[in-house]
Amino acid sequence: MQEFYGKAEVVKKQSSIQQNYWNSYNPQVQQQQQQQQQPVRQPHEIQNANSQSLLQTRKSSIHASKMNKQEVKLIENNLEMHQFTSMAALFESLKVAEHLERAWQKSAISEDEYTREMQKLIVQFKSTRDSIRDKVPDIDVFITDYRINVPAAYHRLVVVGVPATIQHGSTQVAKKEELGKVILDTTETFITALDCLNLNLTAVDKIQPLMVELVDKLNKFDHLGQYPGKQKMIQWLAKLNAMRAVDHLSDADTRQLVLDLRTALSEFRGRL
Repeated sequence: MQEFYGKAEVVKKQSSIQQNYWNSYNPQVQQQQQQQQQPVRQPHEIQNANSQSLLQTRKSSIHASKMNKQEVKLIENNLEMHQFTSMAALFESLKVAEHLERAWQKSAISEDEYTREMQKLIVQFKSTRDSIRDKVPDIDVFITDYRINVPAAYHRLVVVGVPATIQHGSTQVAKKEELGKVILDTTETFITALDCLNLNLTAVDKIQPLMVELVDKLNKFDHLGQYPGKQKMIQWLAKLNAMRAVDHLSDADTRQLVLDLRTALSEFRGRL
């Protein structure tokens, strides 16, 4: 009996050795044994490991992005620099004119300040617009594209082209003792404008300043009111403002302006 149990123990050991031998060549068994040998990690250890893995992945992604990142040039040459600078100046003129117009409407500034600053803005706006007319051929499209909400500035700079104190008149009328000198100056301005046209000096940058000066002088006579001759001069100002400085009046426009100037001068003398 003892001999039987002894043989059984030997067979059992041999079977165990043979099983271990075959298990060493079985991948599934090896994986199970490795998992059993690994220590069980706590939840916070698993979370830390995941965070470190994610951080490493992000670092690798950022590094790869920097390696592939290329510099984007906004301006290629000096011509584009000039164009964008001029467009910025055009944008600025519209915005400043809008605030100035609103301030004058609320009586936040004096008429002299308003007139002086608005005349500067009008000159700057026209000069800038002429310099980039090939880039900005239509001011309406420019305002729409850049979403500029400036209705008052648009009317003042684009439509009318003169300060409101010149278009509608100023409260600062000529004093009685100065009336004779203002009448003489106004008459001289009429004659100067007529002489320019008779000499065929029909460029806009020659005629428009004279028209501005003429309307400004007519505004100093409060007793004239809105007489037809003055309204005609304001209409001509708006037309000249819509033209470029290098443009010239056509023969038909020149003859019509001469007629309107002579008629306005005659009316002016008749109302004195």
